[in-house]
Amino acid sequence: TVNTDSTTGRSSAYLSVNRFDYEVEISGETPRIYADAAPSFGRSDQMWLDLRDYAGDLETAVAALPDEGGVIFVPAGTWSVDATVTINKPSVSIIGEGLASILQPEDVDEYDLIQVNAPNFHLRDIVVDGRLAPASNGVPGTPGETACLVIGGVEGYADVHGARLQDVYIHGGPLYGLHLIDASNVLITSCMIQFNRGKGVSIHSPDSGSSAITFIAGEIGQNGIVGLEA
Repeated sequence: TVNTDSTTGRSSAYLSVNRFDYEVEISGETPRIYADAAPSFGRSDQMWLDLRDYAGDLETAVAALPDEGGVIFVPAGTWSVDATVTINKPSVSIIGEGLASILQPEDVDEYDLIQVNAPNFHLRDIVVDGRLAPASNGVPGTPGETACLVIGGVEGYADVHGARLQDVYIHGGPLYGLHLIDASNVLITSCMIQFNRGKGVSIHSPDSGSSAITFIAGEIGQNGIVGLEA
């Protein structure tokens, strides 16, 4: 249902059913589409995909996006990943429903969960769980080899820029929660990066250099070795 105020030109909309995939056009307004969940919205010139329509396979959903990217909605639930989800397309957004939407590996410490090789990646309102238990009784466990989220660092994809993380909870990473390699102009807002077995955040600059990494609010703490390493 759409309500339009003819005086101000502003409009509001609400869902009368739980899920739908269609566009409502309002004269004089920027087109908007609501996709699969009441708080989720985006431009209608972006492709929106629902993870449920791909049997929960995030890699397949990413592959189904056009070359210019788009949005993948991850509804509430625990979604397992059986291999690294590689993002080679620009402007890919993965958006969940807060703490209720969880991405985790099927096999612990066998592969990085998400590897981002392209600019303008966006991750929001989601939990990325590496599934490794935190330290016990204040004694760190043995760090692993993999990370929950890697941005940049693959040959041919130096200087991956413009990543945005917002309201993301990253924990249980075997070696790193978040690993930034030659990444620039990265904004991390209101994220919790905790209880990773090794390092919460690691920033490396072996090639083109990492720069303009900005943290606003959130917390980095209670990681096994160190909170942030640059």
